Amino acid sequence: SSYANKKEISLRELEPQPFLLSTLGGYLWRNTKKILTEENQGITIVENEWMVTQQLTQNTSLLSVSSLLALEFRNDGSYRKNIPLSDPEQNVVYHINYLISNKEKASKFIEWSKLHTNR
Repeated sequence: SSYANKKEISLRELEPQPFLLSTLGGYLWRNTKKILTEENQGITIVENEWMVTQQLTQNTSLLSVSSLLALEFRNDGSYRKNIPLSDPEQNVVYHINYLISNKEKASKFIEWSKLHTNR
């Protein structure tokens, strides 16, 4: 792929091709769809429900987008390379919220987040 050596990439610079996008919704989905439909007219969005998208991610060469959290819980094995997005609207800091009395239950996720963020 022409993207193999990139350290980061913008959705706006993708070459014309199909792009796999789950219909799950949310912030990442909404911004990705907006950028690809309004600013990168060469991209054809292939939308499917979440389970179909997961299978297509593992079995096709279609480009897709994912959060660090999704990558942690989905096993792509060595089939895919993950390149961070440089689009400013795709870089969002999320926070975990938990009851102080349940800190023990949240500790595994907090440790995971420290390993995968710069915070």
